[in-house]
Amino acid sequence: MSNVPLARRRLAEIRKTLAGLSAELEQLESMLWRRKVARPRSPVQSAAVDPATAAAIRRYARAHPHKSLQAIAVRFRTNAGRVSEAMQMDR
Repeated sequence: MSNVPLARRRLAEIRKTLAGLSAELEQLESMLWRRKVARPRSPVQSAAVDPATAAAIRRYARAHPHKSLQAIAVRFRTNAGRVSEAMQMDR
């Protein structure tokens, strides 16, 4: 998890304490801001993986041990990351 909010708070506290370094701390703090995404995200292309689908993925993978995660993902219209999560029982 990111510590950016904590860093912002601490920099503000330090800036108040050390008035001589205020300008430098302001510059550092401004470097911690991200600009918003310039374009909208792509539409969802992978099917959601519910518990039933995850169980089906695990059964299919056991029956076809030679298949890659990507091949299994194509079969279930999802992505290899979701297949990996299903195999690790994260889904």
